[in-house]
Amino acid sequence: MKKILVLLIIGIFSLSLVSNAFSASPPFHDGDLDYNCYPTDACNAASTEPGTYILDVRTPSEWIWVGHPGKNKVGAGVELEGKVLNIPWSLWKFDNKTVAFVMVGNDHFEEDVQQAIDELGITKIITMCRSGTRSVYAAEVIEAMGIPAINMLTGFEGGTDSSTGYRTKNGWKVDSCPYNYSATGVYLNRKALNKEH
Repeated sequence: MKKILVLLIIGIFSLSLVSNAFSASPPFHDGDLDYNCYPTDACNAASTEPGTYILDVRTPSEWIWVGHPGKNKVGAGVELEGKVLNIPWSLWKFDNKTVAFVMVGNDHFEEDVQQAIDELGITKIITMCRSGTRSVYAAEVIEAMGIPAINMLTGFEGGTDSSTGYRTKNGWKVDSCPYNYSATGVYLNRKALNKEH
């Protein structure tokens, strides 16, 4: 148990270190707001539009430990229940050869997205990640699958404050959108999670 806990802590620490390498967001339709939205817009759309879902493309660890959109402790966000999915764009894997965690693409991403679309009757997807990079790539892939996709700018945690280095500038949490830390809805595709190197 201690070994698993240590590996989990190392993985989360590694995520914070290497994720800075992905901090520059690639353009998605050159910032056109028909293809991008902000967290409050995403929250409103998922809460009021029956076929609109938020797709959180962060890792399962981020979903559980950092939080995700949903009903908070005072009941705000109840409309989001069942409207937010966790299908990671990439996953942390422990590489026995290098004895380190490495980020690898989720080979089952498109398959899992299509399954969710078919099962839930999704007509529009709003992609979300930590700060708005992975979600861009995911939105492009989903759009290529023929499903309307919108990228949520600033993500769940947003950008870092230049004076503190903490993520206090913008994002779902900073914009006071409802969230929780429940493990309900976390990504459970065992084929993807158990992939070996």
